[in-house]
Amino acid sequence: MRDIVESEASSGLLSFVVSAGYGLISTETPLAPYAATFALGQADSVAIQKGKAGPTENVEWWNQLCTWRPTGVSGVRSINDAVRKWPHRIHLFALSPYYLDAISNDLARARRQLANAQNLIVISTGRKRHGDLNGNVLSAPADLQTLLGGALVSLNVRLAAEVFNSIPTEQLCLDEVRAFIADLRAEAAPRDIPKRDPMTDSEVVRFIKKAAESSDVRSYTTLLRSLRVSGRACEMKRFRALFRKTVTS
Repeated sequence: MRDIVESEASSGLLSFVVSAGYGLISTETPLAPYAATFALGQADSVAIQKGKAGPTENVEWWNQLCTWRPTGVSGVRSINDAVRKWPHRIHLFALSPYYLDAISNDLARARRQLANAQNLIVISTGRKRHGDLNGNVLSAPADLQTLLGGALVSLNVRLAAEVFNSIPTEQLCLDEVRAFIADLRAEAAPRDIPKRDPMTDSEVVRFIKKAAESSDVRSYTTLLRSLRVSGRACEMKRFRALFRKTVTS
């Protein structure tokens, strides 16, 4: 995010953060610390439920944030209000799947406010499951990691930064960005996917217990990363469930 805000190409543009704690907030607004995320299954997840109920809870939470004005915060509070205020501007979003789900209704309302639907550009790794909004969602292909580097989880943000640095502001539009991503993908090399040995549940539990005996293990993500570096494999949701069951039993 900081790469986009501080780039020369973004000079003069308005930058906002989609925050699970504050709602739509300017990058220039000072914030108090908070713990909230639209990702599911985390300690600070907004949604208590998982599955289909989780995204619904997140949408309701976002809608409430749009009507709330924190002390000291000014300006628009929803994407719909922002687009209504600036219907002729380009509105570009870099969103994770969870955050795209959470703000999808607000985005859909905002799309109807645009002078030109080409002015809404959403770069995400999320699935296209949002009706008319799907036409404005551009995927961040995993192969682009070989060109843009970094982790897959933040590929959408790095792709958005590359868009800003490569396409003149006056030429930005949905079709231009779609063509740009296609050109990048043509240049990208296939990803080198590591080959890891799968583990049974009992093997994963033994790994977790051994790690817990030698250190103060608090984060399953750190431990999973260690497991994968060692050349072994376990799907994240399965590892998380086994970790929580093991360290709390």
